[in-house]
Order: sequence, then structure tokens, then C-alpha cells
Amino acid sequence: MKTAKKMAAFVLLIAMMFTIAACGGNGSTGGNQSTGDAQPQEQAEKKIRVAMVFSGPVNDNSWNGSGYAGLKKIEEGLGVEIAFSDQVPVPEFEEAFRDYASKGYDLVIGHGGEFSDAAFAVAQEFPDVHFSVVNGNKNAANLSTFEVCDEQVAFLAGAVAGLMTKSNVVSGIGGMEIPPTYRSLEGYKAGVLYVNPDAQVLSTYTGSFEDAAKAKEAALAHLESGADIVFYYLNAASPGVIQAAQEKGAKAIATITDQYDQAPDTILTSALSDLSQLVYLIGEQFVKGSIKGQPYAIGVAHEDIVGLAPFRGQVPAEVEARIAEIKEELVKGNITVLP
Repeated sequence: MKTAKKMAAFVLLIAMMFTIAACGGNGSTGGNQSTGDAQPQEQAEKKIRVAMVFSGPVNDNSWNGSGYAGLKKIEEGLGVEIAFSDQVPVPEFEEAFRDYASKGYDLVIGHGGEFSDAAFAVAQEFPDVHFSVVNGNKNAANLSTFEVCDEQVAFLAGAVAGLMTKSNVVSGIGGMEIPPTYRSLEGYKAGVLYVNPDAQVLSTYTGSFEDAAKAKEAALAHLESGADIVFYYLNAASPGVIQAAQEKGAKAIATITDQYDQAPDTILTSALSDLSQLVYLIGEQFVKGSIKGQPYAIGVAHEDIVGLAPFRGQVPAEVEARIAEIKEELVKGNITVLP
């Protein structure tokens, strides 16, 4: 995508989305830490400091990597000082947030819904620090949430699977059973059944976004049960699903980032969420002083952020046309993905 198009989309996005909304129409931790030096900010008495916490590695080429790219954009584009902790274990989530807040960071971002409880708890202790959680589900006066409508783009991915399956059995693999994962797998299932009511959808949560061995085991179990397309919502564990699909001659649908280059003969498409732009938006709104302690939602109407990757000839023209029609119905609000 062109940078100019992205920036134009964000002007529209900011105007459209900054109201309370919901998707679907309705330090010192055990992880790695790093800081970055930002360029001087003109006429600023105190440089704004932004920290980000990740549960997985920032080099996973997926969820965490995309979020980290957004943090780097904040540093380079807004002239702030940044820091991050990745691979932070669940018992240390609160400690990571508390550590950055106590060190004077102005904005602390948790990259994933799994940080909701920790951010909410620590936000009560530091009312002068703003906290934000990507795909979070709790808000406070100083805690915002930016939610990607995962179920909408997953619905489109499911429609692709439902139209492309030959065995009439398809698979969905998720990591931790948290709201974004649930919405993705359920949205995928709804999309499959929307276009192919007779299809069977197998679903499994492995309990980990990072464990590739568990992901491969789950995918193989589904493929051996007749599935010929696997949709997965994972981070560093994604290669496990790709390997399983390659071994069985099946197709896969990725999420978060376009993973076509990892396996061109296997990846049908990817359900994209441009988290780098979303994270940059959080930082931009904080610097502008317009961010509030409320939920913000982004769906397929914001196509430069959420949507399917190019098909690159992997699906017939009639399938591509059908998916375009379904997307238009989603944008118009004529399809409610989840109750």
C-alpha cells in the first residue's frame, strides 16, 4: 500500500472512529527489554515517553512484530522516546506496566487483549499515566482500548474457505482463548457457513500463540480428520500450521500479516490487521491530547488497516467477486457476524 493512501485513510479513520464503538455492528520483567533514542522534539520541555509490553517476541513476523513496527513509527514520526518489553509471562504483566508507569512513562501500551486485567489494575494506581490495550475489553478514565474487528475480516476468510474447500471440512486454530481469538475463530466459522451451510468447521485452541509444535499437532489432527484448509490466529506458532499444511498438501489462511511469501503454494490469503498503523494511531492521538478512556473500533470499512491480502491468482475470479460482494454487505452493516 502507498504511504499517501494510508495517511489519507487515517484522516478519514480518525473522523469516523473516535466515538464509543464496538465491533460487529452491535522494566523490569522476565521478558526482554529495549529502549530507543528518539530525535529531539522542538519546543518541548519534556520529551514524551511511550512504552509497550508484548507477551511474545517482537521478531515473530506476525502480531507482535507488527505492533513493534508501530512503536518504531511512533518514535520516528512523533519524536518521542520509546521502550518495550517482549516475551513477558502472564504472572509479570502487572509488574511490567507498573515498572514503566513508576519510571515516568506517559503512555504504556499493552499489545493484546491478554493485558486487559493488568492494565486496568495498574491504571488505578497511576491516574496521571495513560494506558491503552490493543483489543482490550476494560476501560477507565486513563485506559483506552483499540479493538480490531477481527470477526469481520475472519468472516471474509471463512467465506474464502467455504467456497474453496473440496472436502467440505475446514479447520480453525487459535492460541489463547481470549476475546480476539474467539471472535476470529467464530467469525471464520460464520463466514464458512454463510456461503456453505453444509460444511464442517473444526476448531481448536492450543493455549499458546507461540508454541509451533502445539499448533502443528492441532493442525495435523484436523487435516487427518478431513480438513483441506486451515485458518490460524497465532503469532510465533504460525510456522507449525504452515508446515502441517505443506506436509498434507492442504491450504492455509494466515492472520495479522501477509504471510504469502513464507509459503506461496500454501497460503490462500491472509486476514490482515495492519497493527503498525493502529499502534501509531494510538501514539498520535495521545500526543495530540485527544485520546480518551473509552473503546475505539476498526473494521473492514477501514480497508487500509483491516482486510484480506491479495489473492495472487490463488482463487477463481468468481470467488474473488463473491468475496467483494460479501465485504460490501459487511461495510453496509447488512451482515451481523456475531450475535
